[in-house]
Amino acid sequence: MSDLEDKLEQIQTALAELRATSSDGPATRKQLDSLFRQVHSLKAVAAADGFTDLSRAAHELENVLHSLRTGESTLDDCVLEQLTETLPRDLVPDEIWNSLKPHEKHVLQQSIREGANIFVVNASFDVADFDQEFRKLKEKLSSEGEVISVAPRVESERPDKIEFRILCAGGGSNVLQRTVRAGQAAAARVGKDIEFEVNGADISLDKSFWQLIADPLLHLVRNAVNHGIEHRGKITITAEKLSDQLKISVTDDGRGIDPKLISRIFEPDFSTASEVSEIAGRGVGLDIVKTTIEQHGGSVKIQSELGKGSTFSITLPL
Repeated sequence: MSDLEDKLEQIQTALAELRATSSDGPATRKQLDSLFRQVHSLKAVAAADGFTDLSRAAHELENVLHSLRTGESTLDDCVLEQLTETLPRDLVPDEIWNSLKPHEKHVLQQSIREGANIFVVNASFDVADFDQEFRKLKEKLSSEGEVISVAPRVESERPDKIEFRILCAGGGSNVLQRTVRAGQAAAARVGKDIEFEVNGADISLDKSFWQLIADPLLHLVRNAVNHGIEHRGKITITAEKLSDQLKISVTDDGRGIDPKLISRIFEPDFSTASEVSEIAGRGVGLDIVKTTIEQHGGSVKIQSELGKGSTFSITLPL
């Protein structure tokens, strides 16, 4: 599945970029051409691997993109919504999709659009104590992500057991993947070739921690894209547990920071951008990171060397 997953990730990134620049012009036409090629490739790989529904969905998306490229349709909010919703439905087996209630289908589609990992937990409990054990499992899954649906069943050959199929959306990896996609979209808008690497997406944390760091992490990645990397480079996002602390770092191998400016980086309204753009220049961002993290008992530190890059580290108590 790795090749399919890679292609789906690329398509999700391309859709995010298209939403960010949804206007007529050379940039949008270039994005449509690239997205069309990616979807065409996905269709071929899915068909070859036997994923008929996914291949069919890719074909439908390909038709929409073709009509945009030829001028038969106009790229507006309605079409963008159609592009976004074409693939998620067919990433889920029919057996599971058909068992979901309308609001559960909506939550599932929203989670996929947000980049969450979707997984199924099959659990079996003794009838005598299933209530308590099931509650513990559901609370754990809810703390680390989002429980979308729960389907219990009793098998005739095992009357002493109750089985549950729990459909969930991942927590931490969702935040990290969404941050990477935002970074990729920002890099595309400013014409920079940036590689992104994520370490620690599988660590187990309460959902509230991921919610807390989501915005600060996004600001740090955008800052690295706009101010760290000059033309081409790499940004690494690392999440790790250190005894009773959570540490999140964003490292770029770009230009580094002038030592004279480091003490001013977190000042409100301070910016090194010469002009205002979609992602920088208004002097907000890093001061918000510092304020948010310190309000929750954490700290933000910078390590930087001119010509070699910078690392911004967030530390929070667990």
